[in-house]
Amino acid sequence: QAWLAPVALAVGIASAFAWSRNATLEFDPEETVARHAGNFPPEIKSGDDPADLDQFFRRNLRYEIGIPRPATAEQAGLRFVGARLSNIASRDVAYLMYDRRGARVSLFAFRRPNDADFTPPVHFRAREIAGRSVAMGRHRGYNVVAWARGPLQYSIVSDVDDDSVLDLVTWVP
Repeated sequence: QAWLAPVALAVGIASAFAWSRNATLEFDPEETVARHAGNFPPEIKSGDDPADLDQFFRRNLRYEIGIPRPATAEQAGLRFVGARLSNIASRDVAYLMYDRRGARVSLFAFRRPNDADFTPPVHFRAREIAGRSVAMGRHRGYNVVAWARGPLQYSIVSDVDDDSVLDLVTWVP
């Protein structure tokens, strides 16, 4: 009977691992809002070559993210300010910074752990924008939009009005 304890422990660990691989990931806007409000300086600046931005994220994230090109952003009325790496919930995150008529706009992109299902906070409302299911809400005075596409999760944080922040979803490839 001494062998029962190690077997029970092993079964428990295996069960927890299997559950975590199929778990949902509830989006918590606090960390993206905190990064946006912190107004951290960019590591890659707007004047740098756009190829530098791609190489920077490819080297540091090791996965592809859909990021708006500066020309695409300009079509949406945005000016690309810069980008940096950040960390949210122990995950490396691409953090892109834009300006829209004096308002700061932050775009975050990261890989969801184990392709977990995306679950928005209960106080966010679901919307359909350009064929994407997004969750939108306010957190600490900022508008936040979040959505998942493939293995990635995206979030936009800004103080621009509701309709404008929803329009910004369409320029993310």
